[in-house]
Amino acid sequence: MNNPNSLVARVLKSRYFANNDFLQSSLGSRPSYAWGSILHGRELLSKGLIRDIGYGRSSNVWHENWIIDPIPRTPNYRQDSDSWERSSIKLPVAGFSQNSVFLNMYHLLEMSRKSPKDSDTISFPLILWHLWKARNSLAFEKIHYSSVSVLSKARAEAAVWFELNTAQTE
Repeated sequence: MNNPNSLVARVLKSRYFANNDFLQSSLGSRPSYAWGSILHGRELLSKGLIRDIGYGRSSNVWHENWIIDPIPRTPNYRQDSDSWERSSIKLPVAGFSQNSVFLNMYHLLEMSRKSPKDSDTISFPLILWHLWKARNSLAFEKIHYSSVSVLSKARAEAAVWFELNTAQTE
C-alpha cells in the first residue's frame, strides 16, 4: 500500500486482514463488493511484485518473486499447450483455463466420455503425468523435452497400459 495510514487502508486492514498483510488476506465472511473486487485484482498485482529480501528472515525464496529481472518472462516449461495441440484431444474453444484446474479436468473427462475409442482422449492422465515429469526435469535438472517427445512417451506408456489391461479382461 502506498498510504497505509489513510482512512480506507485502516478500515480495510481492521476489517479484512488485521492479523496479517494484504497479500495473505482472505475473502472473509460477508465481504463487501469492493473488497471482493480488490482481491480479484490482487493475483495480477502479485505477479508484478518483487520481494525485497533484506536479511531474509521472513522470506521464502521458493514461493516469492525475489529475483529482479527487467523483462517479465513466462516459465520456460510452458510446453503443455503445444503437447495438447499435437494430441487428438479436442481443446476447449477458448483454450485451457489458466485459473481453474477443475474446468480443465472436467473438459478432459467429458472428452474421454464422449470419445471412448480415441486412444489420446482416454489416455489423458498419462499425458498429464508426462507433462509434469518434463516440467520437473526442466525445473530441477535443466533437461528440456520437446512436446513431441512428451506426447510420444505418453502414447507409448498408454499403449502398454491398454495392452496389459485388455489382456487381463479377455
